[in-house]
Amino acid sequence: MTKISQSERILQFIKEKGSITRLQAANEIVAFELSARIVELEREGYLFLKEPVKKIDMVILSE
Repeated sequence: MTKISQSERILQFIKEKGSITRLQAANEIVAFELSARIVELEREGYLFLKEPVKKIDMVILSE
């Protein structure tokens, strides 16, 4: 059985969804160093449009 690398999973996710955030990478792919994986993919020749995402303040309510 072939193991798929984090970079390959990230690339597949971007191809399917069109983009990825750090939160999506961490939660859905279990890849915590998204920027490092993107650099690896860029070294392989992939080009990415990078846009900052506005920070959203979150409030967690506890009961």
